[in-house]
Amino acid sequence: MICKKIATDLNLTPSGRANVAVVGPDGKTNEFETDTYLVNLYLPNNAGIVGLRVVEGSVAGADMLIGMDVIGMGDFAITNCNGCTWWTFRTPSIEVIDFVLEINEHNKKYRNLLISDDQRRKERNKAKRERRKNG
Repeated sequence: MICKKIATDLNLTPSGRANVAVVGPDGKTNEFETDTYLVNLYLPNNAGIVGLRVVEGSVAGADMLIGMDVIGMGDFAITNCNGCTWWTFRTPSIEVIDFVLEINEHNKKYRNLLISDDQRRKERNKAKRERRKNG
């Protein structure tokens, strides 16, 4: 979705009309008919989508809204580190992004740094008991 100002600034010519349903501030669905445009969308990482059909509408605090039709073409992630929000996108998708797997591998790798000497001793003794029991 793009706002009217963007369509005007880019001198876009409508390519058709579409019915759009959006959720309003009151939580109710609002439906309206609006112009559509065919655009070429290039993201900051130079990922390009050619011939994308967009609708005209308004988005609070933004000039455009990237929808799931675009996001679903690749990998999209949002991170918040040191008080800064970052987003990144790539297409085509080249691997699974799994933050749960990453943190589990990190915790396994650095686990000994995070536990006390007393806890480490208890776990060693527990492992010894298990080996004797099974061995």
